[in-house]
Amino acid sequence: MNQLRQEFLFIYDIQENKKRKKIFERAQDFGLKPIQRSVLWGELSRAEVKGLWRETENILNKKETSDKVILMKSRLQKKYDSLYIGHEVNEFEEKSNEIF
Repeated sequence: MNQLRQEFLFIYDIQENKKRKKIFERAQDFGLKPIQRSVLWGELSRAEVKGLWRETENILNKKETSDKVILMKSRLQKKYDSLYIGHEVNEFEEKSNEIF
């Protein structure tokens, strides 16, 4: 993993389909990959974290929402820190030939 990028989980519970789809697409635009329904994973730089969070807030209008979003650091690449069912461990390995 690049030192300037860290692993993150992006988890959401959004009621409105249009907003949920938009949030999902924006998270993918930042290079996050879906690993489960309403959960995406990937590496982000500090600037990307700020950008994704700002766009999420703009889409949701946080003053009027019951929707929930969590963006948290993760360590899924550390095999000794994580347990998996239904996922292959290599799904979370850094792919050096990918371009973000």
